Amino acid sequence: MNMVRKALLISMLVLVVALLSAAVFVYATGPELPENTDALIDDVLQAPLPEVVRGEQGYAESSGWTIWYEHLEPAGESKGVVMLIMGIATDSLSWRQGFIDTFVDAGYEVIRFDNRGTGMSDWEADLDHAAPDQASAEEGYDLADMANDALAVLDALDIDQAHLVGMSMGGMIGQEFALNYPERTASLTSIMSSGFVDDPELVAISHNTLLDLLRVGLRYGLNASERDMIKLNIATFGILRGEAVYELDTEPIAASVLYNLRERRGFNPLALYQHLEAIRRSGSRYERLTRMEPPTLVIHGALDPIVPIQHGEASAAVMANASVLWIENMGHDIAEPHFAGVSEAILAHMRGQEGG
Repeated sequence: MNMVRKALLISMLVLVVALLSAAVFVYATGPELPENTDALIDDVLQAPLPEVVRGEQGYAESSGWTIWYEHLEPAGESKGVVMLIMGIATDSLSWRQGFIDTFVDAGYEVIRFDNRGTGMSDWEADLDHAAPDQASAEEGYDLADMANDALAVLDALDIDQAHLVGMSMGGMIGQEFALNYPERTASLTSIMSSGFVDDPELVAISHNTLLDLLRVGLRYGLNASERDMIKLNIATFGILRGEAVYELDTEPIAASVLYNLRERRGFNPLALYQHLEAIRRSGSRYERLTRMEPPTLVIHGALDPIVPIQHGEASAAVMANASVLWIENMGHDIAEPHFAGVSEAILAHMRGQEGG
């Protein structure tokens, strides 16, 4: 009996030590939030919700998936259409309003849409109750399917051609779109992206970055209160910044998160896995990128901790029509300090294809 009690005591001690170690890992290490975060969140929670979505909203049908989009138009005559494609597990509201405004103010229509599995577009759980002739969640999908979602949005708006601007996984989707539908692609800008994210010859995401993402996910993502979800997103953007030196503009991040939670569907916890699987299924595009027809601009931050700059360099090296822009003090995010430089480069790239 004493042996049993002793074994139980040892087991309990091991469990306590493990829990304490986990608590230290989650709460006592890893990235810190800006000092004014709680005060900022208090202000955002008490203030009226901002006008995050300002354009025409609609839905497109894409092989059984319903895709939400927003269409903004300039004050004067349109010079063309810019389609913004967001990255992994992230809906279209993550495009900062100030960045969008640079294109609208320059005379372009702007379309942004929620990738499948995010925002107001269908999530896989929605397909579990779909009609027999609709898509099945069990079938899975790849980046070409996600590019078809972008095509469905253009078709729904009766738009023949667009300048594609994709960030991270959005750049991969943009590559697929431009390869499959060159006649619908006025130009492509692939930002902080890759032609083969699993290329064993290239630098991968660092172990420390993965641990930091895990820590903030456990610290703020389990409770899922409004306050913690805002903290999770602010902390994540801080990690995406990497070693770049600039102050994170947290108020738009907090306001966008709150709008998502109160006015939309919130955040899909399964989207990350599903999008990673879509990327894995798609494999390498290197050989196909050698036949890229639409003119392409590759933009990458030198300090990107998620998709290191070697991925941008490798993709640009094999593309037939690629120009490049490497940005020294930039991580895996288009933050406010980079709005002007990035948007001016994209506008110049687009105007070069328009002959103006």
